[in-house]
Amino acid sequence: MTSAEIRPTDILCGRGNYEHPGNMAFLGVVETRKAEYSSCGCVEEKGRIANEVYEAICRSGSGRFLQLVSGSNRKPQRERKQRAGKVSYWREVDKKAIMAKIKQALRQKRLPKQS
Repeated sequence: MTSAEIRPTDILCGRGNYEHPGNMAFLGVVETRKAEYSSCGCVEEKGRIANEVYEAICRSGSGRFLQLVSGSNRKPQRERKQRAGKVSYWREVDKKAIMAKIKQALRQKRLPKQS
């Protein structure tokens, strides 16, 4: 999908997307569970908390988790974006990658600086 198809509720994976409305909402949900996550020592318990964050995000009507993919020529032209000689497009990420993003956000000590 192209950048024009990104919705305000979508969560953009990767660096530098903190000011996107969907990412801000995502970080708000994560912030409510961060203390609980950091205080438990059991891996299974942390996985449960991360899954509950995922379910809360899904229930809230947030958009898709998207990742920018660069340098691929496998997508049809309508889904490509030319950027500095490379072909880039946005794609939805799978649940495993979503869970990794949620767990990383839960581990993060503080929110990134807002400009």
